[in-house]
Amino acid sequence: MKRLLRLVFVAIGFAGTGVLTERLFDNVLGWTSSLAVLPFGILAGILCVRPLPLIPVVAALHCGVWFLAFHLALSSSTHLALPLLSAGFIGGFGVAAATSIGCRRLFDLRILALTGLAGAAVAPLFVLYNRGGSYPLFAVWQATAGTVLYAFSRDQHHGDNL
Repeated sequence: MKRLLRLVFVAIGFAGTGVLTERLFDNVLGWTSSLAVLPFGILAGILCVRPLPLIPVVAALHCGVWFLAFHLALSSSTHLALPLLSAGFIGGFGVAAATSIGCRRLFDLRILALTGLAGAAVAPLFVLYNRGGSYPLFAVWQATAGTVLYAFSRDQHHGDNL
């Protein structure tokens, strides 16, 4: 029960970064939009990365992953799920790879792939965003990817599965 409660709080924290990302994203243009993901990168760093001085590097890499995944999704027809699945997978895989700089446990092909699949699983929801809906999609994606990152990172730093 304690582990489940911890995961719920982590998911709420990452959902909060997603809401903040959406607000920041709506107010910036061009390449600076990739900076909107900094709250996610910082929280992922705080929860998963050791030593702590690596957090800015990890957060910056998350911005690069965001830029790549976001522009991949935009380069194709965004009304189709396949480009969004690809972008979601690259996003999940990429944030796990970036976070692995400070959490070696994440640098495992199985973990990278599973985190990518988690990102891909919720990515098609962004079709709703492109149709003009006001949905908390950044929150859903970041809560999913962030909670998966956290769960996989726990074995290394705290000796438990969650």
